[in-house]
Amino acid sequence: MSKVMKFIWSCISLTPLFIVLGLVFLADWLWKQTFSYSEVCFIICLSIAIVLILLFVLIMTFIIKHLDKISFGIEEIENKDDTVASGMLTYLLPLVTISFAEINWVAFGGLIIVMVILLFITRIVLFNPLLYFLGYKYYSIKAESGVKYTLITKAKKFKKGECKSFVELFDNLYLEVKDKDDK
Repeated sequence: MSKVMKFIWSCISLTPLFIVLGLVFLADWLWKQTFSYSEVCFIICLSIAIVLILLFVLIMTFIIKHLDKISFGIEEIENKDDTVASGMLTYLLPLVTISFAEINWVAFGGLIIVMVILLFITRIVLFNPLLYFLGYKYYSIKAESGVKYTLITKAKKFKKGECKSFVELFDNLYLEVKDKDDK
């Protein structure tokens, strides 16, 4: 997929952040009233989360139906769920104690710009937690060719050498898809 799609995919992976931010703004609006624009920020965060979820559904539908499928055998596999869980906790837990009235919004905006630039110029693709709600898991695999990839799949068991169908989302990131004749 293109760099724009990679950027959109990475933004979609931030959906839980916008949901948590929205809840923090809602709580501030309802109980403390410490941040003067809490209700506006809540509506913005909620709207962004809804748009990102809709984009996620559209992209997943497109990926499964339209991208070319490839097949290769799996030599080795390692679960990466622990990496994803620790990453999610790392960026969501600090929101519990944040005081939005004291945030340097210029520095925050600069940080966002740097992150966007890094997403465009590197091979980084953020793990997408929305996939967990659909039953997908992340794995590090070694194909029979010896190349290592990150695999997103619903499968829980693998047989060495088993050939499966995938679509390439980005460099070295594959999503397992079912063939039409698979049940």
